[in-house]
Amino acid sequence: MGFVVMPDHLHAAFVLEPLESRAGARSYEHNQAQADTVGAASRPRPGLAAVMRRFKSYTARKINDLLGRKRPLWQSGYRDHLIRDRKDFETRLSYMHGNPLRKELAQFEHEYEFSTANPKYSRLIDWAWLDGVEDGRGRAAAPTERRALSPVDARASFSPK
Repeated sequence: MGFVVMPDHLHAAFVLEPLESRAGARSYEHNQAQADTVGAASRPRPGLAAVMRRFKSYTARKINDLLGRKRPLWQSGYRDHLIRDRKDFETRLSYMHGNPLRKELAQFEHEYEFSTANPKYSRLIDWAWLDGVEDGRGRAAAPTERRALSPVDARASFSPK
């Protein structure tokens, strides 16, 4: 739904299907024992911890291959925030898109190449999904489908050189 790749860290906002907690309230990840899969046992889907672990593993392997090296790329762990509503998403996205300006990597958000603020990637933000309206191709989530998914903003840091 949105991203910014900085020299030392990455911000990414994406959607996960939530786990059902024992009390019946939805949560995108409520304990480590159940953090690796979501949903019915016949069709498990990865939880946030598994998504982040797989993402870091895949990207580290690809980047190290491209650079011809073998060393850790990512620091352990990550920070996450469950996005509550459109206003919360807009606040998070504004913070993410403002990072390159605060670090003086660009003068304007849309100039920074590695961000959904850049016109090259801005179409990846699915505003229609956030609003629940049709996007011109007949795609729109029903309100119950939107509530059944959990948008997450996650921040992961690169390992020091």
